Amino acid sequence: VSTQSTWGENAAVRFHAVLPRAALVMLVMDTRVAAWCATLRAWMRVACVYPRQTSAAEYANPNSKRRLCEYDRDAAWWASVSEGAKSGKWLVITKCKTTTLLEIVQAGLRVLWMDTDAILLKNPLAVLPQRGYCWAGACGEPRPTIRVNRNNGMQLLSPCKPLVKALKKTLELQMWPGGNDQWLFNSAANELQLSSWCAPRESDGYGCNEAHWAPHFHEGRVWHLHASCFSVKSGKKRAWMAKWAGFRSFGNRSLPRV
Repeated sequence: VSTQSTWGENAAVRFHAVLPRAALVMLVMDTRVAAWCATLRAWMRVACVYPRQTSAAEYANPNSKRRLCEYDRDAAWWASVSEGAKSGKWLVITKCKTTTLLEIVQAGLRVLWMDTDAILLKNPLAVLPQRGYCWAGACGEPRPTIRVNRNNGMQLLSPCKPLVKALKKTLELQMWPGGNDQWLFNSAANELQLSSWCAPRESDGYGCNEAHWAPHFHEGRVWHLHASCFSVKSGKKRAWMAKWAGFRSFGNRSLPRV
């Protein structure tokens, strides 16, 4: 879900570089981003799609006709919602994300999901297992309450009943303000013993695991970068990505090709 064309374009450019024949589906949630996404069609295969309209009753008047995944249809309300991680805007966006993933999986389709602060350095389909697991992707350090700490910003989902149940449970719990979608998904997935494959931390560029893969980055072993665990407002995400990817100006198409 992209609200910043800078991040979205970098994700799109790197996707096209490693998967030149593939089509990218980019979820957009306002008309400004939808118009920007349309400009990408001049040089790559991309579909710019609004997530399915979902009731926003838990965030506003239950009688309102406002729709959760098209927030610029009520600009005044959206402007009144708090910003930042775990804020009102963040909760709306992450719920739209969960809703979309659930619908795709329920349709019997596999989906490779990337947040817009993630970029590909290698073909992910050559790294992630194609069979045998409902979930595959980057994982963080296990925590006392999270045995398998899946990162849902870079993940490959394959249809299976436990995954559908885990996404439904996540969506149900996200109705309550303050619900962290990643934590909620992990809690549900671990309870259901979801079959999962975690990429080796030595080759997985998940920001939270930097200490594991950083020594190997220049060996060409890292297959993606995800600037998670870094603040947007402080500029740390941009600086972190520039450091590892070597981008001279984060946000243009003159990115190093694979």
